[in-house]
Amino acid sequence: NDEKRREIKVNDEICFIKEPALKENFYKNVKDLHYFKDFKELSENIDVKLAGFDSKEELVEIMETIYKDKLDKYNVVAIELE
Repeated sequence: NDEKRREIKVNDEICFIKEPALKENFYKNVKDLHYFKDFKELSENIDVKLAGFDSKEELVEIMETIYKDKLDKYNVVAIELE
């Protein structure tokens, strides 16, 4: 988890802003934080359907593509929202 995510704590409120226009937003509370060494470990420990993926393999492939420049430097944090 990078510097920005290290600041997130349980019970924090996070504002999500819809891209690209950045005109819509919504707030969610942090229920829990789950830490993993990589996306493979994450995929083996969560319900990937709840995270919006069809399979463990899809989660790993997409997340590694999105975060490829950070994989060597940071671990993975899954933020559980309520």
